[in-house]
Amino acid sequence: MRHYTSKLLLLQIQRLNIRSGVISFTSLGTELLNKSSDDLEKDYEEVTLKLSHLLADLEYYRKEWTFYCDSNLDTDEDDDFCPALNKVIKKINNKVSSYTHIQSIIRNCLAKRSFEELDND
Repeated sequence: MRHYTSKLLLLQIQRLNIRSGVISFTSLGTELLNKSSDDLEKDYEEVTLKLSHLLADLEYYRKEWTFYCDSNLDTDEDDDFCPALNKVIKKINNKVSSYTHIQSIIRNCLAKRSFEELDND
């Protein structure tokens, strides 16, 4: 019984960590997606840094979350945690093209600035 209780406690801690990751990931993603093209260009250094963290986190979270659900298929808890998490993963995967679009806006901004600097020389 003690082993079972400690396993459930560990699962609950893992779920809290996953929920925290989902919240931080989606809030940063939403923040970036809500920026206008002008804001992206104006704050391109900050946006580039946040975007690189976001895309790195994306890979990490996808692996961690998928591993969690794959390795806990045999738990006694009958709930919708993993199906809901899989929906979140699909939504995040669908947003990757939006993040790629942000990257292209930033690249265009940097190219334009480089061209303007060359033109001013």
